[in-house]
This record gives sequence, C-alpha cells and structure tokens, in this order.
Amino acid sequence: MHFRLSQAYSAANQPDLALSAIERSIELEPENLKYLKAHAQLANWVGKSGIAADSYEKILSLSPDDDSALLNFARSSLWSGLLDKAAAAYQRYLRKYPEKKEVYIEHAKTETWRGNYPTSLDSLEKYRQKFGESKDYLQEKARVLAWARRPSKAIELILPLLEDDPDNYEVNHLRTIALHYANRPRDAVESLAKLRQLRPNSQETEDTKRFVMNPLRPSVTFTSRFYTDSDDLDHSNSSIKGIYSLRPETFLEAGAETDSLHSKEGSGLDPIDGGEHAWHRRAWLAIKHRFSPKIAFDSYLGGAVAEGKNRPTYGIGLDFQPLDNLNLRLERDSGFYVISPRTVSLGIERSRNDLRSYWEFDLLNAVILDLGYDTFSDDNRRWEVVLSPRRSILRSRKFNLDCGLRGWWFSFDKDLDNGYYDPKFYQSYMVTGFGYWKISDNEGVSVVLDLGILKDSDMGRFHIGWGGNVEGSVELYRDIMLKIGGGIIHNLRQETAALRAYTAHIMLTMYF
Repeated sequence: MHFRLSQAYSAANQPDLALSAIERSIELEPENLKYLKAHAQLANWVGKSGIAADSYEKILSLSPDDDSALLNFARSSLWSGLLDKAAAAYQRYLRKYPEKKEVYIEHAKTETWRGNYPTSLDSLEKYRQKFGESKDYLQEKARVLAWARRPSKAIELILPLLEDDPDNYEVNHLRTIALHYANRPRDAVESLAKLRQLRPNSQETEDTKRFVMNPLRPSVTFTSRFYTDSDDLDHSNSSIKGIYSLRPETFLEAGAETDSLHSKEGSGLDPIDGGEHAWHRRAWLAIKHRFSPKIAFDSYLGGAVAEGKNRPTYGIGLDFQPLDNLNLRLERDSGFYVISPRTVSLGIERSRNDLRSYWEFDLLNAVILDLGYDTFSDDNRRWEVVLSPRRSILRSRKFNLDCGLRGWWFSFDKDLDNGYYDPKFYQSYMVTGFGYWKISDNEGVSVVLDLGILKDSDMGRFHIGWGGNVEGSVELYRDIMLKIGGGIIHNLRQETAALRAYTAHIMLTMYF
C-alpha cells in the first residue's frame, strides 16, 4: 500500500511525500530491492544524495552484481561529497565496463575533488587513448590542471572552450581559479565578475569570491608565541600586523612585535651584565608589489630596540616563478639576533641572506632547497644548506599525507660564548611526515613529524632526534580565522642547543 501511495505521489510531482511513503515501505520490508531502488531515486530527486547513496549501498550488499546500482552508488556518493566511496565505486565499475566513456570523466572529476590529481590525469589519459579529445575531456583536464596549480597549461585549454561558449559557467569558473594560481589577481577579479553575472546567487560563486578576494582584503593579525626549553630559556613573542591592498598587485603592511626572554643567571644564556630578563621591540612598514605573474618584490624598513640599543632593521625579497612548478625566492634581512637574553643584551645583529627553491617536478614529488649565508656583528659567520624532497602518499576526502626526507647542514666560523648555538659543523638526516585532517574547506588540523639522526662537531657519534608540531585552523566567523598550535623538539639542537624544547602559538586574523 505504501509503495503504491509513493508511486501516486511521484506521479503527482510531490517527491517529498513520495519519499516519506517509500520509507514506510522499507520499514516493513527492509530488503526489498524494488523499494530500495525507488527510495534511492526519490532521494536523488529531492537532493538528498547521501540518503540515495545509503540505499544503493544496501542494494549492493544484497545484490553485489547489480552494476546499475554500482554506477548509481558512485554518482550519488559523488553528489553527496562521499568522495572516497565514489572513487572506489567508479574504479570498480570501469574495470567491468572500460568502454563507458562518460564514467572516465566522472571518475576524473571525483579524483580532482579529492585532490588526487595524478589519478585524475591517468583516468583522462585512458579516455583520450580510447575516445580522443572531446570537449568534456578538455574541460575536465583543464579542471585538474587549474586546481593542481598548473595554470598556464589550464588556460591554454580554457581559452578555446570559452571562444566556443563564452557563457559556460563551469569553464569561466575554471578560468577564475587558473588566473588566481597564475599570479594574475587583477584578471582573476575580472573573471570573478563574469561568474557573478552568470550565477549571482550560486553558493559556488560565493565560495569562489572568498577564494579570490580574501587575499586582497584588508586584514589584521594578532599572534602570540611561546618557547621554553630544558636550558631554562623562556621566550614569548607578541605581534600585530595589518595589511592593506592598494590594488590587486600592491600591498602595504605595518606591524609591531615585542619579545620577552628569560633565562637563569649563570646559564650562559643570561644577560651579559647580570640579571635574568631581556626585552626586544620592533616596528616596521612594508610594501609588496607584483610586477608580473613571474616576478614579485617586497621590502620592509623599521626600527628595533634591544635593552636600550636602537638599530634600524630592513628586509628585501624577490620572488621569481619561471614555471608553474618552480618557485625561487631570494631575500636579505638585517636586525637583532633574538635568541636568548645574552644575544639581546650584547646587541648582536644578524644579516641573513637566503635563496629558496621549490620545485614540483611532477604532481607527486617536490624538492625544497634552502641555501643560506649569515653574518653577525660579533664577527661570526654561518652557512646553511637544507635539502627536503617529499612525495604525496595519500589524498582522500578527509585526510592527506606526504612523506619525505630532510638533510640539514650548517657551520659557524667561530664557537663563541655569546648565547647562541654555533658549532663548527652540524648535520642531521630526518624522515618527515606531513598529515592534514580536513574539517571543511577552511578548517583542519595539520601534523608534522620528524625522526632521524644528528651530529655536531662536539659529538663523537650520531644521536637520535625527533620532533612534532600540530596546528588547528578554525573559522570562528566568515571573516575571522583562528589558528592554535604547539610542538615538541627532542635533541634536534635548535639555536640554543637545548636537549628538549616546547612551543605554542595562537594566531587570530580578521578580514575587513
């Protein structure tokens, strides 16, 4: 009776009532395949794809060879955001039906939404080999490349598609994303205006607006950090920073910070003239400007006070991105070396020079290389090399995992007693892990772990060291982001050479 009533409601174009009626039928006969299929179809009709996916999953448990239910389960899971289940179902279906061309496109879209870009491209390549380069293929490949931060290649595919259909919302959306990642903020804003014209009330348009415009909005960030270690050094830092966009390519920044440092008298980290405390304060003004998609420049100028000593501080940086997958940054800055009460009380200044490269040689692997050379006002010098290859291991709906290695080498010219760690030579070799639990698009928890061996010029052999950091990001309101984190370091010999150290931080950013 309830099943016939559901059919009547469906024929009368009343899907909500039809769904309620079929649910009563299933309560009486929970393993009736006819009822379950009708329930899934009605649930999709009213936009309850998650309920539909549950019904199709139940059908598959009762009838594992129902391939129509398998495909519908994949689609319902995709629409409801159950991306891991959708991806597995699409793969299972394609193994049985490798000639179903539209399923390759749907599978590729699922993997793209999971952030699993290499698998998405593999599925599209199978499509191309079997069926050629259709419009659907080109659009989906553009989607993968845009979100995988290969904007130049994505735009090459997008432009011909827009010539054929300039009001295609999906293609215009991909163009906006690609322009954002191509470091073309002004063009991205103009492309966003097109999206708002095509679908002004769409949630996707609103999400894209936040994605493009948030980096351009004025913001104020409050940060507090705390460090304590086994050498009884405590270091707290509080700062405020404001950013204002003059135009999409140019930003002004103003900020100030205060450092409070404490160590026990006689520890070797204490102030040179006695006592246990030292203070450092700094304020600055900065400008950042992007000259082109490949070149950006930033510089700051300010002043600092350390235990009564006044010094100017400055920094300059140049970003160069010759390729989508290669970033280079060259920077120099100068200021007080705020490591311990002794370095502050001595007024030691450091001039830091750094070259950093980030190269993603494919969508799975990346290499980070840091080269540094520092000079100090106490006539010391330091060079540093950090090499960090890493590989994407897992991309899923809720969790991402990367693993890698890190080699770190540095050396000081002199071993002084000025309150900082300055070995003749230091080397460490670590296995690294990077995990991220996704709560929502803007919220999640990241975990970084290091484990390996290290040795300096005063050690007779290598020792084991490890460390870990965790940070949670929470969106309090649409315009307020909160980040809270902490970490532990064991025998990694940071700037003070402490055996153990603990860190904590909190950061609050408000957008206007």
